[in-house]
Amino acid sequence: MDQKSLCFSIPAVNYRSGIVRVVVNLVNALQHTGKYFITVLALEPDGNSDLPLAEGIRLEVLQYAKNQASGAMSKIDKYLKITKSLKKYFREKSFQLCVVSGKEYATFFYLAGNKINMSFVLWEHTNYSVGAPMKSEWTGMNIAMRKFNGIVCLTHKDEKTYLAHKKVAEIRQICNLTTYQESDATYCIQSKKIISVGYLAMVKGFDMLLDVARIVFTKHPDWSWDIFGEGKEREYLEKKISEYGLVNNVRLMGYCENILGRYSEYAMFVFTSRKEGMGVVMLEAQKNHLPIVAFDVLCGPSDVISEGVNGHLILPFETQTMADRICELIEQPEKRAEYSKHACDRHHEFEPDYIISKWEQLISDYTREA
Repeated sequence: MDQKSLCFSIPAVNYRSGIVRVVVNLVNALQHTGKYFITVLALEPDGNSDLPLAEGIRLEVLQYAKNQASGAMSKIDKYLKITKSLKKYFREKSFQLCVVSGKEYATFFYLAGNKINMSFVLWEHTNYSVGAPMKSEWTGMNIAMRKFNGIVCLTHKDEKTYLAHKKVAEIRQICNLTTYQESDATYCIQSKKIISVGYLAMVKGFDMLLDVARIVFTKHPDWSWDIFGEGKEREYLEKKISEYGLVNNVRLMGYCENILGRYSEYAMFVFTSRKEGMGVVMLEAQKNHLPIVAFDVLCGPSDVISEGVNGHLILPFETQTMADRICELIEQPEKRAEYSKHACDRHHEFEPDYIISKWEQLISDYTREA
Protein backbone atom coordinates (compact mmCIF):
# COMPACT_ATOMS: atom_id res chain seq x y z
CA MET A 1 0.00 0.00 0.00
CA ASP A 2 1.40 3.41 -1.00
CA GLN A 3 1.77 5.79 1.91
CA LYS A 4 0.16 9.20 1.50
CA SER A 5 2.55 12.08 1.99
CA LEU A 6 1.38 14.60 4.61
CA CYS A 7 2.82 17.81 6.03
CA PHE A 8 1.67 19.23 9.38
CA SER A 9 2.94 22.69 10.29
CA ILE A 10 3.63 23.87 13.84
CA PRO A 11 4.72 27.36 14.99
CA ALA A 12 7.97 26.19 16.62
CA VAL A 13 9.69 23.19 18.22
CA ASN A 14 8.21 23.85 21.65
CA TYR A 15 6.38 21.01 23.38
CA ARG A 16 5.07 23.36 26.08
CA SER A 17 2.83 24.90 23.42
CA GLY A 18 -0.70 23.51 23.48
CA ILE A 19 -0.88 23.62 19.68
CA VAL A 20 2.34 21.64 19.34
CA ARG A 21 1.19 19.01 21.85
CA VAL A 22 -2.09 18.31 20.04
CA VAL A 23 -0.32 18.15 16.66
CA VAL A 24 2.19 15.67 18.07
CA ASN A 25 -0.63 13.58 19.55
CA LEU A 26 -2.40 13.38 16.20
CA VAL A 27 0.59 12.70 13.94
CA ASN A 28 1.83 9.97 16.29
CA ALA A 29 -1.57 8.27 16.15
CA LEU A 30 -1.70 8.55 12.35
CA GLN A 31 1.86 7.24 12.04
CA HIS A 32 0.92 4.10 13.93
CA THR A 33 -1.65 3.23 11.25
CA GLY A 34 1.17 2.72 8.74
CA LYS A 35 -0.78 4.55 6.03
CA TYR A 36 1.12 7.83 5.90
CA PHE A 37 4.54 9.39 5.37
CA ILE A 38 4.41 12.36 7.75
CA THR A 39 6.56 15.47 8.01
CA VAL A 40 6.17 17.99 10.83
CA LEU A 41 7.34 21.41 9.67
CA ALA A 42 8.26 24.02 12.31
CA LEU A 43 7.96 27.60 11.06
CA GLU A 44 10.28 29.17 13.63
CA PRO A 45 14.02 28.52 13.21
CA ASP A 46 14.44 28.15 16.95
CA GLY A 47 12.84 26.15 19.72
CA ASN A 48 13.43 25.04 23.27
CA SER A 49 12.50 21.39 23.54
CA ASP A 50 12.50 18.07 21.75
CA LEU A 51 9.28 16.62 20.42
CA PRO A 52 8.24 13.05 21.34
CA LEU A 53 7.48 12.06 17.76
CA ALA A 54 6.83 8.46 16.77
CA GLU A 55 9.53 6.66 14.82
CA GLY A 56 9.36 7.45 11.13
CA ILE A 57 7.97 10.97 11.43
CA ARG A 58 10.31 13.52 9.92
CA LEU A 59 10.79 16.84 11.77
CA GLU A 60 12.04 19.76 9.70
CA VAL A 61 12.52 23.42 10.55
CA LEU A 62 11.94 26.18 8.01
CA GLN A 63 15.19 27.99 7.39
CA TYR A 64 15.44 31.76 7.17
CA ALA A 65 17.46 34.55 8.78
CA LYS A 66 15.47 35.77 11.76
CA ASN A 67 15.17 39.53 12.29
CA GLN A 68 16.11 40.30 15.89
CA ALA A 69 14.40 43.71 15.89
CA SER A 70 10.88 44.25 17.23
CA GLY A 71 7.83 46.07 15.92
CA ALA A 72 5.62 45.98 12.83
CA MET A 73 8.44 46.06 10.29
CA SER A 74 10.06 43.08 11.95
CA LYS A 75 6.80 41.12 11.66
CA ILE A 76 6.45 42.04 7.99
CA ASP A 77 10.05 40.99 7.38
CA LYS A 78 9.41 37.71 9.19
CA TYR A 79 6.29 36.91 7.19
CA LEU A 80 7.97 37.74 3.88
CA LYS A 81 10.84 35.44 4.77
CA ILE A 82 8.46 32.66 5.82
CA THR A 83 6.62 32.92 2.50
CA LYS A 84 9.84 32.88 0.48
CA SER A 85 11.20 29.93 2.44
CA LEU A 86 7.93 28.02 2.10
CA LYS A 87 7.97 28.49 -1.67
CA LYS A 88 11.47 27.05 -1.82
CA TYR A 89 10.52 24.23 0.56
CA PHE A 90 7.45 23.17 -1.41
CA ARG A 91 9.40 23.22 -4.69
CA GLU A 92 11.79 20.68 -3.17
CA LYS A 93 9.17 18.45 -1.52
CA SER A 94 6.14 16.53 -2.67
CA PHE A 95 3.14 16.44 -0.36
CA GLN A 96 -0.43 15.48 -1.10
CA LEU A 97 -1.89 17.38 1.85
CA CYS A 98 -0.62 20.19 4.06
CA VAL A 99 -2.38 20.85 7.38
CA VAL A 100 -1.66 24.37 8.61
CA SER A 101 -1.85 24.95 12.36
CA GLY A 102 -2.67 28.55 13.21
CA LYS A 103 -4.78 30.75 10.98
CA GLU A 104 -2.25 33.59 11.18
CA TYR A 105 -0.03 31.49 8.89
CA ALA A 106 -2.66 30.53 6.31
CA THR A 107 -1.92 33.51 4.03
CA PHE A 108 1.74 32.57 3.72
CA PHE A 109 1.01 28.93 2.95
CA TYR A 110 -1.45 30.01 0.27
CA LEU A 111 1.03 32.43 -1.33
CA ALA A 112 3.76 29.79 -1.22
CA GLY A 113 1.74 26.82 -2.45
CA ASN A 114 -1.18 28.03 -4.54
CA LYS A 115 0.41 26.84 -7.80
CA ILE A 116 1.40 23.45 -6.40
CA ASN A 117 -0.71 20.33 -6.83
CA MET A 118 -1.37 19.93 -3.13
CA SER A 119 -4.44 20.23 -0.87
CA PHE A 120 -4.47 22.64 2.05
CA VAL A 121 -6.44 22.41 5.28
CA LEU A 122 -6.44 24.99 8.06
CA TRP A 123 -6.52 23.47 11.53
CA GLU A 124 -8.16 26.09 13.73
CA HIS A 125 -6.78 26.07 17.28
CA THR A 126 -8.65 29.13 18.58
CA ASN A 127 -12.06 30.07 17.19
CA TYR A 128 -13.67 32.10 14.43
CA SER A 129 -13.94 35.30 16.49
CA VAL A 130 -10.23 35.51 17.34
CA GLY A 131 -8.32 38.04 15.26
CA ALA A 132 -8.71 41.77 14.65
CA PRO A 133 -9.88 42.83 11.15
CA MET A 134 -7.04 43.08 8.64
CA LYS A 135 -4.54 41.55 11.08
CA SER A 136 -2.72 38.28 10.38
CA GLU A 137 -5.23 35.91 12.05
CA TRP A 138 -8.28 37.56 10.46
CA THR A 139 -6.62 37.74 7.02
CA GLY A 140 -5.38 34.16 7.19
CA MET A 141 -8.80 32.85 8.19
CA ASN A 142 -10.49 34.64 5.30
CA ILE A 143 -7.86 33.44 2.84
CA ALA A 144 -8.39 29.89 4.09
CA MET A 145 -12.18 30.16 3.81
CA ARG A 146 -11.86 31.24 0.17
CA LYS A 147 -8.80 29.31 -1.01
CA PHE A 148 -8.22 26.21 1.14
CA ASN A 149 -9.90 22.84 0.65
CA GLY A 150 -11.06 22.62 4.23
CA ILE A 151 -11.04 24.08 7.73
CA VAL A 152 -11.01 21.92 10.85
CA CYS A 153 -12.51 23.58 13.93
CA LEU A 154 -12.66 22.15 17.43
CA THR A 155 -16.14 22.78 18.81
CA HIS A 156 -19.76 22.65 17.70
CA LYS A 157 -20.29 26.35 18.45
CA ASP A 158 -17.36 27.25 16.23
CA GLU A 159 -18.57 24.91 13.50
CA LYS A 160 -21.92 26.73 13.38
CA THR A 161 -20.17 30.09 13.19
CA TYR A 162 -17.91 28.98 10.34
CA LEU A 163 -20.84 27.48 8.44
CA ALA A 164 -22.72 30.76 8.74
CA HIS A 165 -19.79 32.51 7.00
CA LYS A 166 -18.80 29.67 4.67
CA LYS A 167 -17.19 30.67 1.37
CA VAL A 168 -15.45 27.74 -0.35
CA ALA A 169 -13.59 25.64 2.21
CA GLU A 170 -15.46 22.68 3.66
CA ILE A 171 -15.94 22.98 7.44
CA ARG A 172 -15.31 19.94 9.63
CA GLN A 173 -15.56 19.77 13.41
CA ILE A 174 -13.02 17.43 15.01
CA CYS A 175 -12.04 17.52 18.68
CA ASN A 176 -8.41 17.53 19.72
CA LEU A 177 -6.87 14.13 20.31
CA THR A 178 -5.68 13.66 23.87
CA THR A 179 -3.50 10.82 25.09
CA TYR A 180 -4.38 10.71 28.78
CA GLN A 181 -6.74 8.17 30.26
CA GLU A 182 -9.38 8.55 32.91
CA SER A 183 -7.66 8.53 36.30
CA ASP A 184 -8.02 5.62 38.69
CA ALA A 185 -7.75 8.00 41.63
CA THR A 186 -10.94 8.59 43.59
CA TYR A 187 -12.33 12.09 43.93
CA CYS A 188 -10.86 13.80 47.01
CA ILE A 189 -13.94 15.17 48.70
CA GLN A 190 -11.85 16.33 51.69
CA SER A 191 -9.74 18.64 49.52
CA LYS A 192 -9.99 22.36 50.19
CA LYS A 193 -8.04 23.39 47.11
CA ILE A 194 -9.12 24.84 43.74
CA ILE A 195 -7.00 24.49 40.60
CA SER A 196 -6.67 26.48 37.38
CA VAL A 197 -4.16 25.83 34.59
CA GLY A 198 -3.00 27.93 31.65
CA TYR A 199 -0.49 30.32 30.14
CA LEU A 200 -0.27 33.49 32.21
CA ALA A 201 -1.67 35.84 29.59
CA MET A 202 -4.61 38.25 29.53
CA VAL A 203 -6.65 35.95 27.29
CA LYS A 204 -6.73 33.32 30.06
CA GLY A 205 -8.57 35.71 32.38
CA PHE A 206 -6.50 35.15 35.51
CA ASP A 207 -7.03 38.81 36.42
CA MET A 208 -10.75 38.03 36.65
CA LEU A 209 -9.92 34.85 38.57
CA LEU A 210 -8.40 37.04 41.29
CA ASP A 211 -11.58 39.14 41.40
CA VAL A 212 -13.50 35.91 41.94
CA ALA A 213 -10.98 34.68 44.51
CA ARG A 214 -11.30 37.83 46.59
CA ILE A 215 -15.03 37.13 47.01
CA VAL A 216 -14.60 33.39 47.63
CA PHE A 217 -11.91 33.71 50.28
CA THR A 218 -13.83 36.37 52.18
CA LYS A 219 -16.33 33.59 52.91
CA HIS A 220 -13.95 30.61 52.95
CA PRO A 221 -10.49 31.72 54.10
CA ASP A 222 -9.50 28.11 54.91
CA TRP A 223 -9.52 27.20 51.20
CA SER A 224 -6.75 27.87 48.64
CA TRP A 225 -6.39 28.28 44.89
CA ASP A 226 -3.38 27.12 42.83
CA ILE A 227 -2.68 28.46 39.33
CA PHE A 228 -0.31 26.35 37.21
CA GLY A 229 1.45 27.97 34.26
CA GLU A 230 3.97 30.60 33.28
CA GLY A 231 3.77 33.69 31.11
CA LYS A 232 4.20 37.40 30.68
CA GLU A 233 1.42 38.30 33.14
CA ARG A 234 3.14 36.74 36.17
CA GLU A 235 4.45 40.01 37.63
CA TYR A 236 1.10 41.73 37.15
CA LEU A 237 -0.74 38.85 38.83
CA GLU A 238 1.73 38.75 41.72
CA LYS A 239 1.08 42.44 42.37
CA LYS A 240 -2.67 41.95 42.22
CA ILE A 241 -2.50 38.98 44.60
CA SER A 242 -0.64 41.18 47.07
CA GLU A 243 -2.96 44.15 46.53
CA TYR A 244 -6.03 41.97 47.17
CA GLY A 245 -4.50 40.41 50.29
CA LEU A 246 -4.60 36.91 48.78
CA VAL A 247 -1.02 35.82 49.42
CA ASN A 248 -2.17 33.14 51.87
CA ASN A 249 -4.82 31.76 49.50
CA VAL A 250 -3.68 32.09 45.86
CA ARG A 251 -0.40 30.62 44.65
CA LEU A 252 1.26 30.92 41.23
CA MET A 253 2.74 27.43 40.90
CA GLY A 254 4.68 27.86 37.65
CA TYR A 255 4.87 25.33 34.83
CA CYS A 256 4.37 21.69 35.90
CA GLU A 257 5.76 18.89 33.74
CA ASN A 258 3.43 16.34 35.35
CA ILE A 259 0.24 18.35 35.74
CA LEU A 260 -1.87 15.23 35.15
CA GLY A 261 -0.51 13.83 38.36
CA ARG A 262 -1.64 16.85 40.36
CA TYR A 263 -5.35 17.21 39.58
CA SER A 264 -6.46 14.55 42.06
CA GLU A 265 -5.30 16.79 44.92
CA TYR A 266 -8.05 19.31 44.18
CA ALA A 267 -11.76 19.77 44.82
CA MET A 268 -12.70 21.59 41.61
CA PHE A 269 -11.33 23.20 38.46
CA VAL A 270 -12.13 26.80 37.50
CA PHE A 271 -11.81 28.10 33.93
CA THR A 272 -11.73 31.87 33.38
CA SER A 273 -10.58 32.28 29.75
CA ARG A 274 -11.84 35.20 27.70
CA LYS A 275 -11.47 33.18 24.49
CA GLU A 276 -10.58 29.57 23.69
CA GLY A 277 -10.27 27.06 20.91
CA MET A 278 -11.22 24.05 22.98
CA GLY A 279 -9.63 24.30 26.41
CA VAL A 280 -7.85 20.95 26.72
CA VAL A 281 -7.18 21.63 30.40
CA MET A 282 -10.89 21.10 31.06
CA LEU A 283 -10.64 17.59 29.62
CA GLU A 284 -7.61 16.93 31.80
CA ALA A 285 -9.55 18.04 34.86
CA GLN A 286 -12.56 15.92 33.96
CA LYS A 287 -10.42 12.84 33.35
CA ASN A 288 -9.42 13.34 36.97
CA HIS A 289 -13.09 13.57 38.06
CA LEU A 290 -13.12 17.27 38.90
CA PRO A 291 -16.27 19.42 38.74
CA ILE A 292 -15.72 22.53 36.62
CA VAL A 293 -16.94 26.10 36.95
CA ALA A 294 -16.30 28.03 33.72
CA PHE A 295 -17.20 31.16 31.84
CA ASP A 296 -19.32 30.02 28.89
CA VAL A 297 -17.09 31.61 26.26
CA LEU A 298 -16.50 30.80 22.61
CA CYS A 299 -15.49 28.06 22.52
CA GLY A 300 -15.09 24.87 24.54
CA PRO A 301 -16.87 24.90 27.89
CA SER A 302 -20.35 24.08 26.58
CA ASP A 303 -18.91 21.06 24.70
CA VAL A 304 -17.84 19.34 27.92
CA ILE A 305 -19.90 20.86 30.74
CA SER A 306 -23.58 20.13 31.31
CA GLU A 307 -24.99 22.80 33.59
CA GLY A 308 -25.93 21.38 36.96
CA VAL A 309 -24.70 17.89 36.02
CA ASN A 310 -20.91 18.03 36.07
CA GLY A 311 -20.31 21.71 36.66
CA HIS A 312 -21.53 25.24 36.04
CA LEU A 313 -21.49 27.46 32.96
CA ILE A 314 -21.31 31.15 33.90
CA LEU A 315 -22.27 34.02 31.63
CA PRO A 316 -19.08 35.84 30.56
CA PHE A 317 -17.72 37.58 32.60
CA GLU A 318 -19.91 37.65 35.67
CA THR A 319 -17.33 37.28 38.42
CA GLN A 320 -19.88 37.59 41.23
CA THR A 321 -21.96 34.73 39.80
CA MET A 322 -18.87 32.60 39.35
CA ALA A 323 -17.87 33.26 42.97
CA ASP A 324 -21.38 32.34 44.14
CA ARG A 325 -21.30 29.00 42.29
CA ILE A 326 -17.85 28.20 43.65
CA CYS A 327 -19.01 28.98 47.19
CA GLU A 328 -22.04 26.75 46.72
CA LEU A 329 -19.79 23.85 45.74
CA ILE A 330 -17.49 24.54 48.68
CA GLU A 331 -20.47 24.48 51.01
CA GLN A 332 -22.10 21.41 49.43
CA PRO A 333 -19.55 18.57 49.22
CA GLU A 334 -22.30 16.11 48.28
CA LYS A 335 -23.00 18.17 45.13
CA ARG A 336 -19.30 18.19 44.26
CA ALA A 337 -19.20 14.42 44.66
CA GLU A 338 -22.22 14.01 42.38
CA TYR A 339 -20.72 16.30 39.74
CA SER A 340 -17.51 14.29 39.96
CA LYS A 341 -19.37 11.09 39.04
CA HIS A 342 -20.53 12.72 35.79
CA ALA A 343 -17.28 14.53 34.92
CA CYS A 344 -16.67 12.49 31.75
CA ASP A 345 -20.27 12.13 30.59
CA ARG A 346 -19.65 14.06 27.38
CA HIS A 347 -16.31 12.57 26.36
CA HIS A 348 -17.56 10.23 23.62
CA GLU A 349 -16.44 12.67 20.90
CA PHE A 350 -12.98 12.75 22.45
CA GLU A 351 -12.34 9.02 22.14
CA PRO A 352 -9.11 8.47 20.15
CA ASP A 353 -10.57 5.96 17.68
CA TYR A 354 -13.43 8.32 16.85
CA ILE A 355 -11.13 11.30 16.29
CA ILE A 356 -8.59 9.33 14.24
CA SER A 357 -11.37 7.98 12.01
CA LYS A 358 -12.53 11.53 11.27
CA TRP A 359 -9.01 12.63 10.36
CA GLU A 360 -8.49 9.56 8.17
CA GLN A 361 -11.68 10.38 6.30
CA LEU A 362 -10.52 13.96 5.83
CA ILE A 363 -7.12 12.82 4.54
CA SER A 364 -8.80 10.38 2.14
CA ASP A 365 -11.10 13.10 0.82
CA TYR A 366 -8.39 15.70 0.25
CA THR A 367 -5.35 13.73 -0.92
CA ARG A 368 -4.49 13.30 -4.53
CA GLU A 369 -1.40 12.55 -6.56
CA ALA A 370 1.04 15.44 -6.25
